Amino acid sequence: MSYGKKEEYLHILEKQIRCRKARSQVAEEIRGHMEEQEAFYLSEGMTREEAEEEAVKEMGDPVEVGVDMDRIHRPKMNWPAIAAIAFLSILGLAIRCYLDIHVDTGDGAGFSVGSFAEGAAGMLAGLAVMAGVCFLDYTRIAYRARELMITYFVLLAAGIGISVPVNGARTFIVFHFLQVSVNVRMALLLFIPLYCGAVYRYRGEGYRGLLKGILWSAPMLAASLLYSLSAVNVLVPAALIVLSAAVLKGYFKVNVKKALFAIWGAFFSFLAGTVFFVLKFGADYQVMRIRVMLNPEGYGEENYQFYAVKKLLEGTRLVGKGVNFAEAADTVPESMDFVLAYTAAYFGVLAAVFLAGAIILLFLRLLSCTWRQANRLGMLMGIGCGAVLLTEIAWYVLINMGIIIPGSSYCPFITYGNSGAAVTYILLGILLSIYRYQNGALEMKPGKTALFGEKRCRE
Repeated sequence: MSYGKKEEYLHILEKQIRCRKARSQVAEEIRGHMEEQEAFYLSEGMTREEAEEEAVKEMGDPVEVGVDMDRIHRPKMNWPAIAAIAFLSILGLAIRCYLDIHVDTGDGAGFSVGSFAEGAAGMLAGLAVMAGVCFLDYTRIAYRARELMITYFVLLAAGIGISVPVNGARTFIVFHFLQVSVNVRMALLLFIPLYCGAVYRYRGEGYRGLLKGILWSAPMLAASLLYSLSAVNVLVPAALIVLSAAVLKGYFKVNVKKALFAIWGAFFSFLAGTVFFVLKFGADYQVMRIRVMLNPEGYGEENYQFYAVKKLLEGTRLVGKGVNFAEAADTVPESMDFVLAYTAAYFGVLAAVFLAGAIILLFLRLLSCTWRQANRLGMLMGIGCGAVLLTEIAWYVLINMGIIIPGSSYCPFITYGNSGAAVTYILLGILLSIYRYQNGALEMKPGKTALFGEKRCRE
């Protein structure tokens, strides 16, 4: 049975595929097979019309083929990850509320129905945002990444006038007419998905492309210097991981060892340069922060939180309340930044290990899924989002264990703050979107701009 020309066949086939993102990809693949077969029949002496008709026949029933392609390319939901995210969200809220009820931290913050309602509303709103981002086409962000990065930086720079200094850092932008404040340190982390899109554009350009990728870190680093230097602790490692992953995957077609040496050499040079710059020209609070980090023993008064956390963790048990808990509970002034430490001191070390381990395991699982992505854009954006989340929790764990001096930190699911929760759920939504469209996302030719709905070319 003949279905006429190629276009008619492809039209019928595309109608069977529900995922619009996959239709053009599948159609181009089928078209390529038909053209190859058509060329063979032409070499056998058939006319072009006969060759085309025979090539179409050989492909089989377009409805059956389309149904098979629909099954392969339809979006997939990572339900185990979604269930784990919901569980950890509820668990984190429950732990915070329990500690608010049973632990007197001396900071005046205790349990209230209003605080619980606010936390529950923030959690539900975050889950809703995550679901919305999951259903969006993540490639729409990536294909305009450079423009969006510049726009984002300009908006942040413009917002410096309405920012509110906290301990010297302009951490919050306050919109008084909306009675809403935004934690800029957390908002800065959204640079990373955009940065991944920018780096993706330069694949295949060798060391020149790698250099361009490094230079595109400038806007987010500049924004960090304007608002919160502590954001560099997350942004720089995440950017390094993104570049290293791109090199290891052969994006730039360069010598892997030389490229990795150049990336990490540039990082340590940047680190040394930043310390020197801050000590010479930085704000007073930035200078003091660096000095405390370099010599924690010499700044006991400025480093009181460090010793307070250590005191809180003294005498902890595997299960149950630590022997020094009652005495030390009111020595840590910012309880919201030390939920994990309080969990270890009140419930036992095993409870804290389970909580932190479950969060880390979730992020590692999501990273593993993205690392295996065939679509290189999806892989890179997934690595970037996962790197942000893992780096954030790594800093939080080290601070709560009393290993490094306390600073601005956030732990997904268990730390207070709607801005941090919003950023966390957005990043998780991108990760879920990458998984959802893993069989339908298209590649773009290097250096070309493509919007959703425009023709995108596979390499």
